[in-house]
Amino acid sequence: MNLTPHHITISKIINRLTVEKNKLWRFLPLKAIIRKHTKSIIKNTNSDKLKDKLVLFLGDFSDFSNNCTNKSERNEIIKLADQTLDHKFNYLGSDLTKVDPIDWHTDFKSGFTWPKGKFYKKYIAVDLNNDADVKVPWELNRCHHLLWLGEAYLLTKDEKYADEVLFQIEHWIEENPLMYSINWACAMDVAIRAVNWMYAVNMIVASSSLTDEFAKKMIKSLFEHGWFIYNNLEKGFPYSANHYASDITGLLFLSQFFIESSFGKKWWDFSKTEYFSEIRNQLLLSGVHFERSISYHRLMAELFFYPYLMMKRVNENIPIDIHERVRLMIEFIAYYTKPNGLSPMIGDSDNGRLLPFENNVFNDHRYLLGVYSKIHHSNFSYKFKIHCLIDSFFLLAGLNYKENNNKQLSKLLLSKTFQDAGFAILRSNDTYLFFNNSELSRYPDSPSKVYGTHTHCDLLSFEFSLGEQDIIIDPGTFVYTSSPVDRNNFRSTKKHNTIVIDNIEQYDLLSNNMFTVSGEVYLGQIVHQLFDEYEECEGSYKKILSEYSFIRHNRRIRLSSNSNQMIIYDYVKYEGTHELAMYFHLAPSVKAINEYNHIKLFLNTVYIATIYLPINEGAKIEILNDTISPSYGVIQKSETIKYTCSFTSEIKLETLVKWKDELEIM
Repeated sequence: MNLTPHHITISKIINRLTVEKNKLWRFLPLKAIIRKHTKSIIKNTNSDKLKDKLVLFLGDFSDFSNNCTNKSERNEIIKLADQTLDHKFNYLGSDLTKVDPIDWHTDFKSGFTWPKGKFYKKYIAVDLNNDADVKVPWELNRCHHLLWLGEAYLLTKDEKYADEVLFQIEHWIEENPLMYSINWACAMDVAIRAVNWMYAVNMIVASSSLTDEFAKKMIKSLFEHGWFIYNNLEKGFPYSANHYASDITGLLFLSQFFIESSFGKKWWDFSKTEYFSEIRNQLLLSGVHFERSISYHRLMAELFFYPYLMMKRVNENIPIDIHERVRLMIEFIAYYTKPNGLSPMIGDSDNGRLLPFENNVFNDHRYLLGVYSKIHHSNFSYKFKIHCLIDSFFLLAGLNYKENNNKQLSKLLLSKTFQDAGFAILRSNDTYLFFNNSELSRYPDSPSKVYGTHTHCDLLSFEFSLGEQDIIIDPGTFVYTSSPVDRNNFRSTKKHNTIVIDNIEQYDLLSNNMFTVSGEVYLGQIVHQLFDEYEECEGSYKKILSEYSFIRHNRRIRLSSNSNQMIIYDYVKYEGTHELAMYFHLAPSVKAINEYNHIKLFLNTVYIATIYLPINEGAKIEILNDTISPSYGVIQKSETIKYTCSFTSEIKLETLVKWKDELEIM
């Protein structure tokens, strides 16, 4: 008898009780309740006390102008701040869009509006029948853009930037009464918004526009944010994920702001305990976040690393194992970062950030390496410069540390396998290979075999680059709920550098839930071997179709940088006669020419490599016009190599990739 595990039953009961409890808030005199709590907190509050509180646990930002000496970075900050003054925003692929007056409730990409004034539990945030994306207003409401206004004020002392920070926060408070807008529907976004507000206001505390009246309004709203998060925690059983980590991070910062109150002490004790617990639960022993998405690993690194720095600033005792787990989490970033400084796009990518002090290229995560290296002298990096001046200033303010003056960190990172995550990263003579055979993230023991996940149908897929040039890449994510068709296309098997049999997905994609898959799939362990002339990584999976039918795929990749070649060995077993399709998704800058059984690759008309595909009777080779998504909501044209053939019961394939010498392609 297949019974539901106790933890899933408990989770459902607790979640249901929480929902029902929170629904009762709309029948209670909420304003009176909050007023009672905040009356003593905001009593005798003024702008000076607001400043003192923020500086105490965030640090003193007043010397930013003297520390930000890079002219191009200063110009970029001013440009972003001026765009924000004009209420022009570029979020999630919207391109620069003027939203004036600011509308906190509308997806300004589709034009869909969630009406103001409804109780937060009554909203339908996601409706797959329209093309609206609630992530767009939620991203705007995280208020990342206020950081750029604050930075511009620190650089110029121009009051117009401080005035805009104050205006937008006051406007938000007026437009979004506690629990009565779509922007209270997700505690994660509430938490991220609160942290961004505190940092932005700490940047403008010297402004004459920061009045006692504003201080009272902001402190009251920050208390409402903390109260809401504490009563709407996105806890899961047996595992929580990035939403709950965001809740806890927001509470950690808010509790320090209110640490002198009984609520602040309660929130601090709770969130501190949960913070340590979530680091231990959500990080695999290798340091990889258990959702096995590179984009979400970056988000989680911010969510776990930034409170870690804040705790050091307030002299909180941090357990020894937490130091080590944070180190391993940052170290994984060093390993997955490609020679060109960018990260691969394995799994879901939604552009999620906690504090984007700089508007970096989405998949450049090197600032985290730089900040960590400044305080721990860890030479993680792989022959690339780390630009982290702005992030380091704001994150390390108030911390006593000896500066690591090594601007060009040069430790050579060797190949490494992250067994518990299902990743192998091979590096040799400026060649880079990221090989993926990872489990689904989150709930692997679901009895219904329906899994919530941020991973894709990308078993035995890989990314490959030569020097700083991407060659074969993961196409990314594009969108979530605004287009179920596009969502499932970008997470499908054919959209990855692997093999598809009879158009059967590695995992069954559901059309009514964009974050779940189903199916019974068993993975083989990743194996990495190093030989004198080459190194190999290998993985496999077995998909169960019925009691007597299954698909088995084994892939072994041999990388030989000394002879400038990579060989891909595939073995597929599936009883009966079937159609096989093998895909290679090329970087947008790489163009392909089909010459019978091999494909020549060019970069700006310069030949760089050749892919020799298997010669089988009836095989077909195509170069498809395709797309990749380098960032959420963004689409680019690209080319994809598709190789198809038929086989009966089993087939062995051998694909050879040969390239020119490193110096000729750089």
